[in-house]
Amino acid sequence: MKSVLIAIDKFGEADSAPLTALENAGINVIPNDTGQSLDVNERPELFKEAEYIIAGLEKYSSTTFLNCPKLQCISRVGVGTDNIDLAAAKAAGV
Repeated sequence: MKSVLIAIDKFGEADSAPLTALENAGINVIPNDTGQSLDVNERPELFKEAEYIIAGLEKYSSTTFLNCPKLQCISRVGVGTDNIDLAAAKAAGV
């Protein structure tokens, strides 16, 4: 089963349809229930199994990619990739 980490703490709050669509597609949803931006150093267990991440403004550094061995793709909600170390992502095969 594919796993997606929802890094945005408010994702699906106003409308649960996106979460329902993911679950109906057979995707294991790993929610961010912290009420704040995620940090891989503080919650590595959330990142460990993620193959996909729906990201907000949290930072994605080389440390993140080392702690996400299954990660294949990051999808940013919003505009830009300033918070993603693209060279580290590429080196990790993301």
